[in-house]
Amino acid sequence: MRIFPKPIILVITLTLLCGNASASKFKQLLPVTDRILMLHFDDGYVEHYGLGQAGNDDRVVKSELLLIWAMRTASYTLSSADDPNYATPLAPLKVGRKSKAKDFSSNHALNYPFVLEHFIYLELPHALQHGKTYHLQFPYLDFTRS
Repeated sequence: MRIFPKPIILVITLTLLCGNASASKFKQLLPVTDRILMLHFDDGYVEHYGLGQAGNDDRVVKSELLLIWAMRTASYTLSSADDPNYATPLAPLKVGRKSKAKDFSSNHALNYPFVLEHFIYLELPHALQHGKTYHLQFPYLDFTRS
C-alpha cells in the first residue's frame, strides 16, 4: 500500500433516493491510500444539561447511519471521465467500517444514550491516479450533506 505524497482530486457526486433529512450526516471523504477511500458519517450530538439542571435533562439528537446499506459493496460506485480504469462505474472490492461513540449523555433514566460516528473504508479495484477527477455515488445511503 502506498500513501499519497500529493493530494488526489476527488469530486463527490451524492445521489439521493430517499429525502429523509434526519439521517446520519456525511462529513468527509479522504483517500487513505491510492486504493482505499475513507468516508466519515456523523449520527448526531448530545445537548448536555446546563446550570441548575440534572443529567436527565440531556437531549440526544441523533439519526443513525443505515448500516445494512453502508456495508454493501453494491451501495457505492466510482467513475471517472479521465481515468480509463473507471470509465465504466465500478463498485469497491470490499467495505470496512469503524464505528465509535463520540458523545455521551448522563441521562440514567434512558440508560445513558450515546451518539456514534462511522468511518467507512472502500477498497477500490484500481489505484486512483494523481490529477484525475472521480465521482463517488452512494444512492442507497440516506443522509444529509453537511
